[in-house]
Amino acid sequence: MAKQHIFPRGIQSSIHKLDKLTGGFYSGDLIVIAGLPSVGKSPLSLSIARYATISNKLHVALFFPGISKSQLVARLVCAEAGINSRRMKNSVLTKGQLASLEKAKKIIAGSSLAIFDMPTMTVSNVAEESRICIKKSGLDLIIVDYLQLLNDSMQNGVQDFSIICHDLKKTAEELKIPIIVHSRLLYLQNTEKPQLSDLIAMGEAQNADVVLLMHRMKIARNGPNRQNPVEIIVAKNSHGGTGNVQWKIE
Repeated sequence: MAKQHIFPRGIQSSIHKLDKLTGGFYSGDLIVIAGLPSVGKSPLSLSIARYATISNKLHVALFFPGISKSQLVARLVCAEAGINSRRMKNSVLTKGQLASLEKAKKIIAGSSLAIFDMPTMTVSNVAEESRICIKKSGLDLIIVDYLQLLNDSMQNGVQDFSIICHDLKKTAEELKIPIIVHSRLLYLQNTEKPQLSDLIAMGEAQNADVVLLMHRMKIARNGPNRQNPVEIIVAKNSHGGTGNVQWKIE
């Protein structure tokens, strides 16, 4: 069996202020990243995955049932090349950008990323595939997008998110690997800041060691193309304090 890396401070996100608050993501922890759709949950996790596997040579498993493997790889390549994936579809790329993309493709292809995009997925699927990864090459971090796509614990046709989170936490403890899972908050207004109580009401916060809430900040713009930064709210942290961090999506 391949050895797993041991991190006294936890796996780092590359966002210095966030890492200072959380100390990183520890083995056996469940980390919930929650926010409205399109607020930046996936870009944040993919940034964490890229930093872990490319900069720190760690093994990362991505479970993204809502997006194809080819689309996910394209996002990772664009992010590594520093090119906006949405703009790329409608823009003519320079020679420099094309060269950056080719270099990024090789970097992503050579990284220790395992991507799973099966159309339906359960916590058992995540655990089973992760065990296979551990036996083959080792595994240091699991990312799941997203909680509401896991087809577990249906009660009268309604998902019981508290049971799903409990099972994810047990999986993280069993495998001794941190698991990051996204959660969509669908009932908030765009102007509302998410709060920990929003997740407690849905039964998602009790089993989480760390809860990160994401909120798009509204600030004055200097130009039409300037994107508002995202506020990452560390709302729960079993290993330290709470607080807010600003982050700009790459």
